[in-house]
Amino acid sequence: MSITMNLYYTGVGGNARRFAEEMESTGIAERIRAEEGNLKYEYFIPLGDSETVLLIDSWEDQEAIDRHHASPMMKEIAKLREKYDLHMSAERYVSDTSGIPQKDSEYIRKWEVYEMSEKIVQTAGRDQLGEFAPEFAHFNDDVLFGEVWNEEAIDVK
Repeated sequence: MSITMNLYYTGVGGNARRFAEEMESTGIAERIRAEEGNLKYEYFIPLGDSETVLLIDSWEDQEAIDRHHASPMMKEIAKLREKYDLHMSAERYVSDTSGIPQKDSEYIRKWEVYEMSEKIVQTAGRDQLGEFAPEFAHFNDDVLFGEVWNEEAIDVK
């Protein structure tokens, strides 16, 4: 059972973004990603709110989160939050081990994975932009996906 925390850092004057940038540039974020039990630690900027940064923080279980909270990095993070005068809100999600129901999966467009022995055929560019931008559709579908991705020397995984 994995646990994902959506942490929203909100500030003013671009402070939330500067906080996330400093977390990355100082290596704190990378050290957290290397912690035992961390599955994901990624920052995102919501399109509708330039003063907020979303951190998606996933862990294997509650014990991994507890170890993380007891680590010295938490003091470093708290200092940065104070430096940038950020406010937080949080959402907690526990993984659903039953998977995505068939009814829901109808609405999820996934990349299909093929063995290298099968040719990858891409038509999304032509389907969506063929009339509007035929040259782009050609380069996307035929060159990138048709020639490059089907090159034996390239591992598409």
